[in-house]
Amino acid sequence: MPGEETVFGEYRSKWTVVVFLVLSLACQAPPPPLPRDLVDAAQVIREMMARRKLVTSGFFESYPKATPSNFVSFINSDLGGILWPPREDSIFADEIETEQTRNAGETVIPEGIAYTRNRPNPDIKRQIVYRADDESGEIVVEAYADPSAEPLFVRRWKLPAFPPRGAGGRGSDGTVDDLRS
Repeated sequence: MPGEETVFGEYRSKWTVVVFLVLSLACQAPPPPLPRDLVDAAQVIREMMARRKLVTSGFFESYPKATPSNFVSFINSDLGGILWPPREDSIFADEIETEQTRNAGETVIPEGIAYTRNRPNPDIKRQIVYRADDESGEIVVEAYADPSAEPLFVRRWKLPAFPPRGAGGRGSDGTVDDLRS
């Protein structure tokens, strides 16, 4: 019967397409893992944004109505320099300070990684670019292995709010200073 062949033929061709799509997706190679040094270098910015660090560094005293732009300016100032952890490849790095930073569960700036503000530096290969997004209240961090290419990954983190007196470790946004949250 001609009608039965047409229905069976359409049914079979639909399943062929579905099986082909499933197999082609299953056979694709997974994306390469992100470079550990760039992931760690991005985490340095996240750790510097911890409310407890911002409070003890004087950030909130300098900027009571803190914005991401204030944070970016602060970490590039003499006063904000205290937030930066030691570098693995610095001739000024003290082994004890580096070890204490790691023992505290914090990240040391990885060897060979540069930090640039707002846009990639075309003369530096491996770099973290950080910038402020005041509209969203976030710090944007981009990781580059090659500044002429797209970033390998982008992270966005909300800047913590100023903790009012008597907040019991909570910021004015009600959150607790915890990097895991």
